[in-house]
Amino acid sequence: MTPASVTCRCPTSCRKPERSAGLAMAGPIRAIGIDHILVLVDDLDTAVRFYEVVAGAELVERLDQFAMVEMQVGASGLALVAPAITAGSWARPDVTGGRNIDHFCIAVAAEAEALRDHLAQTATAIIEEQAHDNGYSFYVRDPSGNTVELKALSDRR
Repeated sequence: MTPASVTCRCPTSCRKPERSAGLAMAGPIRAIGIDHILVLVDDLDTAVRFYEVVAGAELVERLDQFAMVEMQVGASGLALVAPAITAGSWARPDVTGGRNIDHFCIAVAAEAEALRDHLAQTATAIIEEQAHDNGYSFYVRDPSGNTVELKALSDRR
């Protein structure tokens, strides 16, 4: 079987070489983390404020020519794109309903109660809470309606 070759659709944020979508040729592969997640948003400025204030992300670069903002979340990248803007039309999903992800999780270095207090202070509604064996999660929605799981890894209930 010849592995298919895929390239990320991001116009600039990845700049990664093509990756194999099939079986590795020289043995098993080992995932080392999430490089980046691309999230579709309605308004870039509102989304940037949410991810900075609520999730602690850092703004890296604004790429208006692509209706895109790059942010850093720990060791991973977070790309925000406004597909309703002409410059962001490249990211319009070809899926029913316009969304192609259920949620994503951001690990937070905080106790669950401190994270709950932070969410209350930022007027961020908690839509669900869930205890895990490796932490405690709060599910919230960003201003565009995307579900974001914020997991307090240091708290095991």
